[in-house]
Amino acid sequence: MAFLLTGCQQATQKAVEQATGVQVNQKGEAVTVKGNSGETVTYSSQVPDDLKGFPAPQGFKISQGGGMVAGSKGSDKMAVATWQGKGSLQSVSDFYKKTMVDQGWKQDLAQEMGELAQFQFSKGQNQATVIVTSGKEDLTIQVMLTNTATK
Repeated sequence: MAFLLTGCQQATQKAVEQATGVQVNQKGEAVTVKGNSGETVTYSSQVPDDLKGFPAPQGFKISQGGGMVAGSKGSDKMAVATWQGKGSLQSVSDFYKKTMVDQGWKQDLAQEMGELAQFQFSKGQNQATVIVTSGKEDLTIQVMLTNTATK
């Protein structure tokens, strides 16, 4: 059965590549799609390299991640990741306000509305958007890190 599913997946991948001109490569849990102009998008449950050193409150675990490099020379990058954990919305908000500034980031935006908090920080060519949402039992932290190199 697994052999049949793998064969179907490979046939579907080839059909998509031929129809769209993009290349699809799966390596372990990561799937990378490469477009005609050299832009790539990678989806994975692993934290992207650009976010490996990004701060997260103690006890929060990564639940998914991915990244994208756009432009023919790979000049624009975006990495995204999601963490899950326990805590209060206020304590996680306070953590990011303090930790990011302590690490040299400038806070550009802070919005806190009920069960959601959103922050934007900048540092050089990097911009970080942090969205914290409160669920029934856990908090979710979504981070998008972008870097636009000068052209």
